[in-house]
Amino acid sequence: MRDLKFRTWDNIFKRWIDVYEIRLARNGNPLCVVTLDGEQYGLHQAELMQYTGLLDKQGVECYWDDWVTDGINPKFLVTPDYHLLARLSEITFEIIGNKYEA
Repeated sequence: MRDLKFRTWDNIFKRWIDVYEIRLARNGNPLCVVTLDGEQYGLHQAELMQYTGLLDKQGVECYWDDWVTDGINPKFLVTPDYHLLARLSEITFEIIGNKYEA
């Protein structure tokens, strides 16, 4: 079993948000994120990324929307795709950035 972790990017102010809580709609879909000071961000403003459960060769946690490389092939974007995550779990890779910070 893997840890369930998230990180959040503020699309308006171009910064990372420390998330205290994720509020869900009645249907279970994410509605908004809440910071420690109670500030709420709708998902039109905040991009929610889930931890994949994988670590790169430096021990850095890999999240959706990270750019990674295996040192041989061109960089590729981590997405919530089962086949991609299964492949990443079999190779040595390195996180080289994410799609939000250039």
